[in-house]
Amino acid sequence: MQRDRERIERWYAARGFHSTKVRDIRVTPSQASQEDILESNNDHPICQRLSNNEGCEVEITFVIEEGIQTIIQEIAVRGLEKLPPKIRSELFEALLLKTGDGFDEAFYDESSEAMRNVLGHHGYARAEIKREARINRIAAKAWVVFEIEPGPICVFGKVSIGGAKYLPQAPIRAAAGIEKGSRYDNKALHDAQRAIRELGPFSAVTIELQIPEKGKSVDVHIQVTPAREQSVAFGFGVQGGQIDTPSESISVPQWDVHLLGRYRHRNLLGGMRELTIEDQPRMIFQQRFPGPETPRFGNTIQTELRQPGFLEARTTGIANASHSYGPDPYDFFFRHRIDTELALERSFLQGILFTRFALRNSLYFVPSGEERFDGTAPPSDSMLTFPRANHTT
Repeated sequence: MQRDRERIERWYAARGFHSTKVRDIRVTPSQASQEDILESNNDHPICQRLSNNEGCEVEITFVIEEGIQTIIQEIAVRGLEKLPPKIRSELFEALLLKTGDGFDEAFYDESSEAMRNVLGHHGYARAEIKREARINRIAAKAWVVFEIEPGPICVFGKVSIGGAKYLPQAPIRAAAGIEKGSRYDNKALHDAQRAIRELGPFSAVTIELQIPEKGKSVDVHIQVTPAREQSVAFGFGVQGGQIDTPSESISVPQWDVHLLGRYRHRNLLGGMRELTIEDQPRMIFQQRFPGPETPRFGNTIQTELRQPGFLEARTTGIANASHSYGPDPYDFFFRHRIDTELALERSFLQGILFTRFALRNSLYFVPSGEERFDGTAPPSDSMLTFPRANHTT
């Protein structure tokens, strides 16, 4: 409880309430424990029961005197005379602390880090930010000073890659897009990390910097952890549900028992080509769950091949195909549906915009003898080819 008292007071102080005190800690047995204590007839039943590990339950109340929050009187940023006006303005915008607001250590720390990121974006890899917060606990006032030493504008140096194992390094280096001799930019590092992850076969990607004490060249080490080159997964399930239409959700008189098998190769024939094959054989019951009558066999198989670095370093080329034999989702007669697609995927604006453009073909045909639920004939066979483009932000 003493440790909790110290933690509570420290947490309040970090939020700027420097005069907060835990004035009292009240310990009372729970109602059930009080009844047991009355029956025990011991002089100090709580202590005895706790020491004997007999499970006496107590309620603990911390009584807090919160006080008032420390208010920031002045924020000074020094060392700006060495920087262009545009960067000065961005540094002030990065400050999360404002004069007249309550002092908060989290905003104090984050302001320092945000200003360091602004300087790093403009090439100042060796920037140092010293800070000081003077607190008058009695008057509940604070004065904050940030002292900036930007250092020289740096450039990227050697780029090394580690941990690739069975994967080629060339696509990793190309996706990173960090060129030796170009101006240092921490946003370019974040963008490189994201682009490498989007290549697909990695479980982790980290970027380490070697910032020199002297000089302007910053070496970059990219450490990757590949996922297993090949994997096989199996599953089993029971599925039922509903169809969502534009106006309502319709309960489906259908359920199935299915198996699921998936094979994945993350470096097919080299070049980080990722092949995925998935098959789902189904026993389909066209009654409401758990109606077991007249099951029919269905199956869905799909395959996808992804090629990172297609056409250019950060574009992924995709070819996929699928065949589904089973009930139509609206009229429930069995049909074949074959879909094929060729697509390109790419992120822009440092991952803010994700785009995909595809050319898709759908072939739909019905075996002879199939009928709708109402006994009418199903639609005729059809084939449709169409482009599809979408983006997310």
